[in-house]
Amino acid sequence: MRAIPLSLLAGLGLAPISFAAQAGADSWQTFQNGPLHLGGTPIKLEPSGMSLAWQQAVGTSALGMAVIENGEIVVTQDGGFDRGVFGIDRQTGSVDWSWNPTGGGVWIGHAALYDGKAYVQLEDNTDDYLVAFDAASGSIQLQHPLTDQGTLHYAPVLEDGVLYCNTGRTGGMAALDPNTGSEIWFADMELGDEWSPTVTEDVCYGWGTGRLVAIDRDTGTVLYDVEDFGAETAGVVGHTPIPDGAGNLFIVNGGRLVCHDQANGLIQWVLEDAFTDQVSPAPEGIYVLNGGSLELRAPEDGSLMNSFTPTAGALAKNIIVTPEHLIVATDAETHLLDRTTLNSVWDYPAGGWLSLGEGLLLIAEGSGQLTAISYARLPQALSAQPDRLDFFASAGEVVTVSGFGFDDGTTPSVDFGGIVPSLVTVIDDHTLECTLPVGEPGPAPLSVTNSIGSATSAGVFTFSPSVVASGDFQLGGQVRLSMRFDPDQQIVGIYDLGAARTSGVSVPPLEGKYWLNRFDILFELPMWPFDDAAELDFLIPNDPALQGQSIQLQIVVGSDPRSRQGAFSQLATIQIL
Repeated sequence: MRAIPLSLLAGLGLAPISFAAQAGADSWQTFQNGPLHLGGTPIKLEPSGMSLAWQQAVGTSALGMAVIENGEIVVTQDGGFDRGVFGIDRQTGSVDWSWNPTGGGVWIGHAALYDGKAYVQLEDNTDDYLVAFDAASGSIQLQHPLTDQGTLHYAPVLEDGVLYCNTGRTGGMAALDPNTGSEIWFADMELGDEWSPTVTEDVCYGWGTGRLVAIDRDTGTVLYDVEDFGAETAGVVGHTPIPDGAGNLFIVNGGRLVCHDQANGLIQWVLEDAFTDQVSPAPEGIYVLNGGSLELRAPEDGSLMNSFTPTAGALAKNIIVTPEHLIVATDAETHLLDRTTLNSVWDYPAGGWLSLGEGLLLIAEGSGQLTAISYARLPQALSAQPDRLDFFASAGEVVTVSGFGFDDGTTPSVDFGGIVPSLVTVIDDHTLECTLPVGEPGPAPLSVTNSIGSATSAGVFTFSPSVVASGDFQLGGQVRLSMRFDPDQQIVGIYDLGAARTSGVSVPPLEGKYWLNRFDILFELPMWPFDDAAELDFLIPNDPALQGQSIQLQIVVGSDPRSRQGAFSQLATIQIL
């Protein structure tokens, strides 16, 4: 071994991480599809496979955002005396059932659809009601009064058996039993129209009259109540707080885009322009509507990164984020945009509230018409159980793959990063069982293919041990090593400068291949007891002599790697810029 002038351990930081299953499913259950209202979905779209399925004139006034689950579609309508809740046949678009409130002055929010029940909040300027319908028949399952005073609501959110909604005589949020409507807790807030509770694992967030409120999800205790002194409080509309997964909460108010620190609610930055509706976050930044255009902005400071302006009309309502595309709409046209370029790759002459699921893009129009666009329902894997196996011990192990589209088309074939299961069994449309052979170390993108097409999902399964390098590969940049391994083992990280071997060599009794020409030890952990994953951060020295160099990395995991008791990971390469 030799000394290499790399202070790679500067800025060392070790922490257990979670490799959670990819969120989302082949449905659209509530406002912006989920308790966080991100507008995201794992559904992959092929523009050439999109075409009109049906159109239905539900009524003569504006429709709310449609929801779809297990073949049931529910949509609301609110306008003048033409108000109602409608169950729509998924195949034909015909109205299976409808319900209309008696009298005038009733405002109906967007629907939420969970486990065969459609939940809707009604407001008639004096009282507020939560109504639950059987999604198949339209029969009323629950009609429960809520305390309210003239506020207008978006959809409630059901999470872990609790229904969260915007309500209260002077504003607030309530947690309810979804079967009886009885109150579990109520948190007082300022009045605020047209928002849905944002529900995370531990905290609920809401907005009313210029105040962002965080509420303990279990007890209803207000954790913080932060005022935005620059907020527009007249006609307080559409301020659902949206988290970006990086510690920020975004609210659009009065043409302003406001970034709050999610931990304490404090304002980080504000942009004043013509922003509307809600943001939709993605790994590349936050998408937001501004002056009728779509913009991609940096979450750190709001700086503009890219934009799309339609040739006619102004973009409004919501943004849908798929793995490769964005869906946006004016009042008259819907656009499918490439996420890399923001160029339109497909459009259709109908616009309104958008939702996506179970083979249909639903466009709820201001005219009262519901348009359904069919798309090729590619077979997609969303999660695997287990989501990690040691590559040298995987032979004969059965992995259960969850997703959707497995029943459509021919019997699917499955590929775990080039490793083909010896047996694939289709349990149902959402479940596959795969019997694995011996694998190869590293992340295994999971591809499912049938006669309809093929979709590949990254981050679903890993053959361990595995190491992946990401981050800033420039001089002085911070690099993150993400590792998967069997817990309660010793871990040794090794590295070399320069090119790797053209082919790996065996170093028995170690499992796997050794790819380095020579090595130094980057780090050594005597045992990792926390989980089967860890992240390590380090800094690349700001040394001009390193520019253009390659760092080759592997980890060795086992009971005693120094005595060759363990296994090599795959090779990871960092090309210093």
